[in-house]
Order: sequence, then C-alpha cells, then structure tokens
Amino acid sequence: MQFSEYKDYATAIARRFVRYRRSGMIDENDLLSTAMTRLWEIQLQKGELDEKTAKRVIRLAMLDVVRSSSIVRTPRNLSMHHAIQAYQQINNIGFSEEPRFYPVDEWVNQEPVRQVSLIVDGLPYDDRLLLSLVWEQGCSLQDAADVLEVSKATVNRRYQAIINKIKSQVLQQNRKAIR
Repeated sequence: MQFSEYKDYATAIARRFVRYRRSGMIDENDLLSTAMTRLWEIQLQKGELDEKTAKRVIRLAMLDVVRSSSIVRTPRNLSMHHAIQAYQQINNIGFSEEPRFYPVDEWVNQEPVRQVSLIVDGLPYDDRLLLSLVWEQGCSLQDAADVLEVSKATVNRRYQAIINKIKSQVLQQNRKAIR
C-alpha cells in the first residue's frame, strides 16, 4: 500500500483514541499528524512497509501521544486528587533535593537482571515487541492488544507464556550455577 492509503485507517484509529481519552488536551489532528509522520519516517529508513507493520506503527505512534498527554504519569487506579498532589510535589522539588544515589543503576548491574536481559534478547521478535510494549512503553495488556491488533486474551496468554519461559530459564541457570 502507498503512504496515502493509510490515512483513512489512521483517521479511524485517531477517532477511537480521542473518544476513549476523555481529554481536551489532544485531538484527531494531533494523533493523525503524529502517526503519519512516524510512518513516513520509518518508510524513509526501511523502505516499503507491509500493511501489518504500517498499521502497528500508526497505532503505536498514536498510543505514545495519548499516553504522554497526561499531566503526570500515574497509575490508572490513582484518583485524580492524588494525581494532582503528585504533580504539585514534582513542582516543589528543588535542585538541592535531587537524589545523589541512584538505586536503579546498582540494580541493573546485578546478576539476575543481566540474566533476564540475555534471555529476553534471545526471544523471537514478536515476544520482544510485546515485552517492550508492556515493560518499556508502560502499555496495559489492552493497549498492547490494540497495537498488535489481536485480542486481549491472546496478548495475556502470550505474555504469561513469555514470563513463564523467562522464569524457567532463570531457574535452570541458577540450578546449573549451584551444581
């Protein structure tokens, strides 16, 4: 398909995202322009894309805009009152209060994290894509299902299978290390 043939698809997806967003911070045109720009950039880099990949690019680009349009990134189960308090606390932090110790850096260098990282690197592309959507992009399973154009049950089943595979491989490596 040509680049212009995806515009109707992108418009329909943008309408769906705006309808579910319930926010005046973004509109269809924002989503549409972001998605089409990202599709154009990727087509320039990689050449002609197949239809499935192009639709994933469009959905993921729009999902990025929707998720970043929030004032403060907070869990969905957090009330608006608590979200506003979190936003106010962020604005009240001074430069002298910045943490000097970053526990995440120390945690990343530990052996179990490296083991999981190596196992994830060895997974098939589709499995890594699903983990990236959930872990790195912070998508819910429903959002991941929308991007991948499969049902939420399929995403849930695949996600659980991937997690179980990672756990079993870590346990196998630990048993070998003990012997």
